[in-house]
Amino acid sequence: MGNLDSVLKKLNRGKKEEEKSKVLGESKLEKIFYSTGSPYIDYLVGGGYPGGGYNTVEGTGGTGKSSLALLACNEAIVTKEKYAVYFDGEGTLDDSYINRMCVNRSKLIVERGRNLEDMLDKAEAYATADNVGIIVLDSIPIFVSKTVEEKSAQDVTMAVEARKFSARMPVLEGHCMARDIALLGLNAYKLDPGTTMGDNRVLPRGKWQLTMNNVFLTLAKKKNIFDDNGKHVGHQIAIRVKKTKAATYEPTEVHMINFYYEGGINKEEEYARLFVEVELVKKTSSWIFFPNKDGEEVKVQGVEKFIEHLLENKEDYEFLKGQFDEQSSR
Repeated sequence: MGNLDSVLKKLNRGKKEEEKSKVLGESKLEKIFYSTGSPYIDYLVGGGYPGGGYNTVEGTGGTGKSSLALLACNEAIVTKEKYAVYFDGEGTLDDSYINRMCVNRSKLIVERGRNLEDMLDKAEAYATADNVGIIVLDSIPIFVSKTVEEKSAQDVTMAVEARKFSARMPVLEGHCMARDIALLGLNAYKLDPGTTMGDNRVLPRGKWQLTMNNVFLTLAKKKNIFDDNGKHVGHQIAIRVKKTKAATYEPTEVHMINFYYEGGINKEEEYARLFVEVELVKKTSSWIFFPNKDGEEVKVQGVEKFIEHLLENKEDYEFLKGQFDEQSSR
């Protein structure tokens, strides 16, 4: 029997420094997060989608799942300088859609097709690249196995795709874990008519999604948003955090964000609401007070006026955002 030093020497033979097994000691284990594209959602889940883990965004059609996934891709490209891979199984992405979400196309890869095995083969290959940051599967139920495509009566059952996913997703996630790649799956519940008691909602393609999740968000579309001229410009999204490993959460609590059809998320607007929520500024029944960068007290009436002030006074916005970022990093 050898001692630990000999075991480590054997384990680390031929490996890169960052891949070597070692005693932690004074070194740090830091988790990489990829922004969801929404500062408010990032705050709710503890930083965004964790690199090296699987995450789910669930919601019915038209809630904004694909749009939020595109915003997350853009964040990986712009802030992390990584490639984003988007598997467009639904065939909904086009130049207009990508441009409306203001996605930087320089490092965006879009793969189209609905064959399950082909998607998983490609996803595993991309997950071995060190400069990939996020892989999006849009959407989990849409990918179909070759067995089903070929209509093999002997093998086809409702569980074919679920078994394929269950067998291969741990391998795909393992590649992502080794390179801190965020893996994001989009899905929608379906109703199980055989359930007579309790919750009859199930996620298509298997229960692996519930066990592998690092972040699990449920979205619902709420009231429409109109501009001053009465034009329909967006809608509210109700968000429930069903799971996150990086922050405390209450799965029944509903959080609201505004989603816009041009640009997706107004970050200044979301930060302004966060400044109020974390009590970075003082709020009475109808007034908001806060010091600007010069230490002078500013007073505005109501959250909407506070948002308008920050949009018109970028220095005040950046000053408060700096304080928020510092507070969040503690």
